[in-house]
Amino acid sequence: MDPKIISGPPVLSSLLADINIPLHQFIENSAKNHISTICMIDALTDRKLTIEAVLSQSIILAAELQALGCRPGLVVGIICENGLDYPVIMMAIFRTGATVACFNPSYSIGELEHTMNVTQPHLLFVDSSSSAKITQCSSKFKCLKHIISLEDNVKPPKLNYSSLLSRKNTLNYIPPSVSELNTSLILFSSGSTGLPKGVMLSNISVIYLFNMMKLQKEMLLDYDPVTLSVIPMFHGYGVLLVLRSFVTGGCILSLKKFNPEQFLAAIEKYKVTDLALVPALMIFLAKHPIVNNYNLSSIRNVSCGAAPLSFEIEDEVKTKLKLDKVIKGYGMTETTVLCTYAPPGIDITAGSVGKLLPGLLAKVIDIHTGELLESGQEGEICVKGILIMQGYYNNKKETENTIDPDGWLHTGDVGYYNDDEEFFIVDRIKDLIKYKGLQVAPAELEALLLKHPCVKDVAVIGVPDDIAGEVPRAFVVKMKDVTEKELVDYIAEQVAPHMKLRGGVKFITEIPRNTNGKILRRELRKWLQSKL
Repeated sequence: MDPKIISGPPVLSSLLADINIPLHQFIENSAKNHISTICMIDALTDRKLTIEAVLSQSIILAAELQALGCRPGLVVGIICENGLDYPVIMMAIFRTGATVACFNPSYSIGELEHTMNVTQPHLLFVDSSSSAKITQCSSKFKCLKHIISLEDNVKPPKLNYSSLLSRKNTLNYIPPSVSELNTSLILFSSGSTGLPKGVMLSNISVIYLFNMMKLQKEMLLDYDPVTLSVIPMFHGYGVLLVLRSFVTGGCILSLKKFNPEQFLAAIEKYKVTDLALVPALMIFLAKHPIVNNYNLSSIRNVSCGAAPLSFEIEDEVKTKLKLDKVIKGYGMTETTVLCTYAPPGIDITAGSVGKLLPGLLAKVIDIHTGELLESGQEGEICVKGILIMQGYYNNKKETENTIDPDGWLHTGDVGYYNDDEEFFIVDRIKDLIKYKGLQVAPAELEALLLKHPCVKDVAVIGVPDDIAGEVPRAFVVKMKDVTEKELVDYIAEQVAPHMKLRGGVKFITEIPRNTNGKILRRELRKWLQSKL
């Protein structure tokens, strides 16, 4: 194999254990050692859910779903906010052999119609956040046979979730055979550069990743974590957090949405040991003065994913929480969420997102020529192996644009690896700014600006320029008074000439982000267009 292709560690036999059994059976087998454990707590209501309750309720619901026609080969959708019913619903759908499709409840009508048109769900679970939108567009989809509401007394009348559970009839439940299993999950890409695409994840890739989580827990953790998360459960990161408790033990403390006081109070009240965060929440912990009003001493590990994290913010959080490191990884929905990882207890170079996982290959290629690059050279990261998606659901064209004929998934991310085969992420290819043919990574400028004591949050985009092609412009949320000139000069002192903020600085009240914490640069571009 070409030395410029990086290989993950050898695949241990334990990583392949039970890889061909149904996902619900794998989860049940893994949960036997902690069946009575509280796996999830609603941080606002203190409502608790044990693994035993999830498993028993899910088999009741699965029998009812089968009676409604759910079977392998069909898609069943969930379009709900975070809540304790989410894992029960997921497990019930897995038990029928149908594919779980997790929809974003904040989708617009257009996005919802698009994703439903792609997946053609047989049945949908809805809550109050999405019920009205579903009612508005459901008549357009002949595939949709049933809507199950999580709330009582919904109008127009729908099947009721609690009523189905109350029947407690499991006699007619028939487990699906292994030969019927294929796609376990459809998770939607963020849609930050267009309409969402349905990422198909196989039974095998999901179980393989969970086996890695089990192995990591056994080797590196001497406690059962209490993890606070506001990561949406429809997102890949959120799905894995929800199901991880069954596989490895521990408890998820759930919040529907981020609220500073509720978030910090929950850490203090429940003595949270682990935080699952995105960069926007890391910035909050590093910069917001309210953080100092709460006792956060119980925190032992912080993990951050979904978008690039600046070293400066990482360092501030480590100092504030008295941590040795922030656990980072890199991946995308298309790689079953992870492809590199830096676990607790393992030293890595500052700024790295860790090393390649077992069972994967990676390479970095020139974004223009496709030529293989060496250590230290920046290019597009490509990945191949057991965790790679099956493709985009009902979208052959985009699948072929993303996975080449040799099986390499082209991530669209710019990065590099060092001589120790640690990977570093620079930015998205589509976000790179081209100044007179030279590449400017917005994430680099954002990281520098976040070091300034007057900057609370920031986003950088390229704006058109007749001479240079594009020049960088910063959108800044202020923490303290600061002028545009001060920030322009501050950057100019630290960067090469082509990276200066020649497009200036615009002060705004909030940086637009999606539910995963990624900056919505397209919204900033739209705003600029409207001002022309």
